[in-house]
Amino acid sequence: MSKKLIFIFLISSVSAIAGEEFILSKSIVNSYAACFNLDFENAQKQLLEDKKQNKSNAFRYLIDNYIDAIKLLIEDDPLYYKQALARKSKRLEALEDCNKESVFYYYILSDIHLQWAFVRIKFGDQIKAVNDLRLAAKYNKLNGLKFPTFILTYKNDAVIQAIASAIPPKFYWIGKQLNIKGNITTAEKKIEDLLHFTDVNKDFSFLNAELNLIKLFIQLNLSGKLIEDVNLSENADEIEFKPLILKFYIAINYIKQGKLLQAKQLLNEVEKNKKGIGFNYLKYLFAEIYIGEKLEDNGNLDLFLNRTKGNSYIKAALRKKAWLAVLSGDVVKYQDLMRRILTEGSENTDDDKQALFEAKSKFIPNKFLLASRMYFDGGQYFLSLQQLSLIDIQSLRFEDKSELYYRRGRCFQRLNKLENAQRDFANSIAISKLTNPYIYSVSCFYQAKIYEQLLNNTLAVKHYNMVIEAKQHPYKTSLDAKSKASLQRLNVH
Repeated sequence: MSKKLIFIFLISSVSAIAGEEFILSKSIVNSYAACFNLDFENAQKQLLEDKKQNKSNAFRYLIDNYIDAIKLLIEDDPLYYKQALARKSKRLEALEDCNKESVFYYYILSDIHLQWAFVRIKFGDQIKAVNDLRLAAKYNKLNGLKFPTFILTYKNDAVIQAIASAIPPKFYWIGKQLNIKGNITTAEKKIEDLLHFTDVNKDFSFLNAELNLIKLFIQLNLSGKLIEDVNLSENADEIEFKPLILKFYIAINYIKQGKLLQAKQLLNEVEKNKKGIGFNYLKYLFAEIYIGEKLEDNGNLDLFLNRTKGNSYIKAALRKKAWLAVLSGDVVKYQDLMRRILTEGSENTDDDKQALFEAKSKFIPNKFLLASRMYFDGGQYFLSLQQLSLIDIQSLRFEDKSELYYRRGRCFQRLNKLENAQRDFANSIAISKLTNPYIYSVSCFYQAKIYEQLLNNTLAVKHYNMVIEAKQHPYKTSLDAKSKASLQRLNVH
């Protein structure tokens, strides 16, 4: 860190040229750390301690916002959402009276709006989320122009660039309005630069939890990397020393990797040590783990459905119960649960959208295909293949044939039998092109990944473009974003 930057940072953090001060006190740092450790009781306690020492400290507005935003992002509670919106408005009004010459003034404004862009997206308020994202970009740009050596501006800039890179074509006007062109490579580099900065300047190592969370979010959701290729411990302390919010996020992605034992251990620790939050979503995740292990429900799905205050993952939970009904041979129960999906819960997550798509199709899934899918989700690839081997392909519906080839291809890919995987993905693509846009797109995506792994970039690019050109389906936004990021990495624009 240059002497000039140290001077700007320290002077700005205690200055009071006009209005409230920005004091990066020990209590503020401790409160920030407590937020990312999901200890909201201690976070509030530290804020009260800071208030005793510093009557006016504008950093408290930022930490208060972190508390609300993190709670809302991990706990679906519409009432809390409305209450927090009112608090957000009061914070922004209070910030108007703060020292506008501080390096932190626009930084905090940008941070608050960026956090709320994510929160609003979760609660289905996309139009206002775009406005928050616009303001976050505006204030971050102003701060960068006013304080060009202030490296912390990189944080929000990286997130905004990453989000912009994932905007679907029909919403490109958003990127134009924000005056940004998303680039995943640039976003990842800025986060790496910040992690290097905090590694050299230990006084700012308290930022590592958030920076590593952003890094994982980009890698797992926007970079186009396969979930199994992401090292969930890369550039961070050993997992046992990570804050709870990182353990929670790593656990979710361990589930996606089929590493259920590791996921369960981390989620048990989160459930035991969280403070000041209900966190009903954990019940849904524990249900996913148990189903992946045993293809049975241990009651956690009902606990989740009975206790949830919001609307996210309700359709997805009902679909899991419906799947288990199919496996047990109870078609009537499956159909009853599918009818509930049509009217209960929201469509704010990809899993909820897919559940609704299935409910509208009114087709009863093939028992062996379904069991294969659930074994795969649990990381039991040989059992998944075994279920597929029990199917008479000739007896399947045309649409189900493409799914069989896709699911077998994914098993072979996870087992590193790439030639077998390529053959199955090719069959799936040929069959599903006109009948199942989702299976077609996801088969193209994983076929592209294999071609990229084999250094055949020409065919990789071809298949990524096939994903983007595919018809609408519930996972199109996320698959398109990953494909676009992969094309950027291959220097195709």
